[in-house]
Amino acid sequence: MKKKLLSAVLAVCLMFGSAAALPQGYFGSDSQIAASADTSGYYTYTVLSDGSAKITRCSADGRNKESVTIPADLGGHKVSTLSANGVGIFAGLAGFKNANIKTITLPNTVKSIESSAFAALPSLSVVNLNEGLTTIASSAFLNAVSLKSITLPKSLTSLSSAAFEGCTALSKITVKDGNSTYCSVGGVVYNKKKTQLVLCPAGATSISIPSTVTSIPDKALSYAANLKSVTLPDTLKSIGKQAFFGCTSLNVITIPKNVTSIGEKALGYYKDPDSIDVLKVSGFKIRGYKGSAAETYAKSNGFQFEIIGDNTHTHDYAAPTYTWAADGSSCLAKRVCKTDSSHVQTEYAKITSKVKTAATCTEKGVTLYTATFKNENFKTQTKSIKDIAAKGHKWSEWKTTKEPTATQAGTKERYCTVCKKKETGTIPAGGHNHSFTVVKQVVAPTVTSQGYTLYKCTKCDECEKRNYTEKLSIRVFGETRFDTALKIADQLKKENGGAAFKNIIIASGTDFADALSASYLAKVKNAPILITSKADKIMDQVADYIRRNAASGAKIFIVGGEGAVPKDMVSKLGGFSVKRLAGKNRYLTNIEVLKASGVTDQQILVASGADYADALSASAVGKPILLVAGKKLTAEQTAYLKTLKSTKAAVIGGTGAVKAELQTQLKQYFSTVTRIGGKDRFETSVKVAQTFFKAPPTMTVAYGLNYPDGLCGGTLAMKYGSPLILTVSKNTAAAQGYAQKIKATNTVTFGGKTLITDDALKVILGK
Repeated sequence: MKKKLLSAVLAVCLMFGSAAALPQGYFGSDSQIAASADTSGYYTYTVLSDGSAKITRCSADGRNKESVTIPADLGGHKVSTLSANGVGIFAGLAGFKNANIKTITLPNTVKSIESSAFAALPSLSVVNLNEGLTTIASSAFLNAVSLKSITLPKSLTSLSSAAFEGCTALSKITVKDGNSTYCSVGGVVYNKKKTQLVLCPAGATSISIPSTVTSIPDKALSYAANLKSVTLPDTLKSIGKQAFFGCTSLNVITIPKNVTSIGEKALGYYKDPDSIDVLKVSGFKIRGYKGSAAETYAKSNGFQFEIIGDNTHTHDYAAPTYTWAADGSSCLAKRVCKTDSSHVQTEYAKITSKVKTAATCTEKGVTLYTATFKNENFKTQTKSIKDIAAKGHKWSEWKTTKEPTATQAGTKERYCTVCKKKETGTIPAGGHNHSFTVVKQVVAPTVTSQGYTLYKCTKCDECEKRNYTEKLSIRVFGETRFDTALKIADQLKKENGGAAFKNIIIASGTDFADALSASYLAKVKNAPILITSKADKIMDQVADYIRRNAASGAKIFIVGGEGAVPKDMVSKLGGFSVKRLAGKNRYLTNIEVLKASGVTDQQILVASGADYADALSASAVGKPILLVAGKKLTAEQTAYLKTLKSTKAAVIGGTGAVKAELQTQLKQYFSTVTRIGGKDRFETSVKVAQTFFKAPPTMTVAYGLNYPDGLCGGTLAMKYGSPLILTVSKNTAAAQGYAQKIKATNTVTFGGKTLITDDALKVILGK
């Protein structure tokens, strides 16, 4: 039997490399080995002579988990031992990999974790060890590279110094209070009397060994590759074989005078990860006393040696420093000789605690921790920590202070029996089942809200909304473009609650530039845009509308020169304050409008002044619009932009509308210049909507191949908080896609059914 087992172990060793050693304690007494293996669920096990089970393998199905709880019983046998004969219980069929397992929990029946039982678990980060566990053997958690901390139970009596070999992230090992064999200080394991260092976690970077320690056993700190500094106490007498083997970050170590024994390859050696060779740590230096064991070891192994101290040296120690653990569980005192820094005295204090301030219902209490030292040079220290959990209120039963009725809620109160804090609550009304049968009101839908019917309970005043109807779709249009502008103004007045206009804007209806340029002014002044022509009939129509709908003292803004809006229009507005905003051309008129709008630091929208489409889409955004042409700004435009504090500009349309050279020039005046454009005017209008309208209540629609119907619609779109989408009856794809995205159920359409049909609108809304 032993021969077969030895053959299996040798095969495993060959997989690790020819330099791998057999796990410690591999061969036990024959009485602990069963003749055959059994299976139960995912697990393979053998029955030991005492009737307990030893798990040796877990099947592939059982390994494919992130959290594993070892069973307490297999086939009626209590699980007492975990052993994989060197390959790992959860090792893969074709290699030592199992990336899934992150947490392992042991039952209270387990007493022993044997060599390599939990080897090859690179994701293992949490191990819940059980009380009752007595033994953790060498390489038990071999190469668990994700394990950062672990707590050892009170029951543990046998711990191999190589138990966590290859656990490179392990930086803290805690031994539970009450363990009779071991204790932990600063994340390092010592024997109970703290005379021997047992195990240092491989991920530790700096440790200070207590002054009670007299020996460091074989391999106690082996493979602590992150360890950069270690302070050895003057009480230390021996350092075992390979005690610091693999500590590749430790470049210098000071050996106290009392050390008389240093084992083979104890210091300055490591194994080449790419071969089986044992190498020396580059530049490794030993500091110690002349004629000491440290000097003998350094010279015998070819390491640098620096002599420190002499027989006549008198220590002159600096004032001690005290380092508390964050939770008050430990306090390290340390003092260093001013003359020779290699002389260091350290001591971990005995910690006692008592309640300094009791916890209340809502406030944490304070614990006073006291650290006392044996070394008379270290003074007693105290630390107060607010770490006692608040008790929470102890509430009395609720007491009704006002009885509820069928229609009105009642009230109740209770108080804390400890601090007397009072808390009030409500008792829901509802002494009857509501019967909503009486119609109280029918609310019609609007462009921005659903309609509904309000029902009233026959027994009380409570109401409930039912029979919701979709938001209202409307079409705003007239027989001519001029009539359409007046209809849009009427709708704007209605949305304003019927109030007369305090400001009105007039622009040319035979060209688009001035009216679209004025959209931001319309927002600032809460004004409609009316359009006119040179015909007396049209001018009279506009003047008559103004007289009927303008408030007393209203101000009229005429946008454009006399070539656009004749001076006869002014003469027809007697009794009103009229201001003309005009320049020699549309671009200079645009600047005058922006000045009158009070633009200071707003984002500027830049659109072509030679075509209407992009400016029409931008007119609903509610931001100032700068009209441009050609490849560069005019001198007047650059002079105006220099007066602004604006930092952002957005170019509307593709490079065919606003040239790339002009966009580059804009960067001289704005820190951020973006372009919003699609493959055509329809897609551009959708891009504008997506950029500036996050959750619009509806969408407004205008004919995309000419400007008259939508020319004045931006003012109404701004009132609704909705984007202006360009479309045509035979090309609704862009508008339909946007409507689906915002889940639009209705539209406001500018213009008659000739250019945008009702059927086209149904397609857009998906009806």
